[in-house]
Amino acid sequence: MTLRIVPTTTKYAPFRSHPAGIEAKDRERACVERLSSSLSPPATPLASTTDLSYDTHYDDPSLALSGVTCSDGDNGMITKGYNTAGEIPNYPHVGGAFTVETWNSPNCGKCYKVTYNAKTIFLTAIDHSNSGFNIAKKSMDVLTNGRAEELGRIKVTYEEVASSLCGLK
Repeated sequence: MTLRIVPTTTKYAPFRSHPAGIEAKDRERACVERLSSSLSPPATPLASTTDLSYDTHYDDPSLALSGVTCSDGDNGMITKGYNTAGEIPNYPHVGGAFTVETWNSPNCGKCYKVTYNAKTIFLTAIDHSNSGFNIAKKSMDVLTNGRAEELGRIKVTYEEVASSLCGLK
C-alpha cells in the first residue's frame, strides 16, 4: 500500500483574533491600551521619604486637642470624640504632619505608616508641621531605639494607610 498526498483546493477562512469589522488601527489601539494598562503603576501608592523630628509637648497625654490644628470642625479630632492626646487610640504615636496645612484639614486624623531602619509605627496626624512629621519623643524613640534626642531629625519613609491601623473609628 502506497500513501499518496493529494493537494486540496479547499479554502479556509483567514484566522481572526478580533471581532469582524474591527479595522487594523482599532486593533492596534486596543493592543496598545492592553499593554499600557499592564505597565501602569500599582494601585497602592509607594512609600515616600520625608524628615521626622520630635516635640515633647506631644508626649503629654493631657495635651488638649483644642490647642492643635486638628481641634474641631468637621475633620477635627474633638469632633471625632477625642479631647486629649492620650485619648487617641495609638497614643503616643501622634504629632504634626506636613499634610495638615490648616485648621479643619481633610488630613486631620489621617494614619501614616512611618518606617526608619526596619522599625515601623502608625502615626495619627493631629497638628500641622512645617517640614515632614513632628511627633512625640516617645514615638521617635521607638523608631530609633531610644536615640531621638541624639539624632534630632531623621529621614523616614511613610505612606498613608487605613485609619483603622491607628485604631481610629
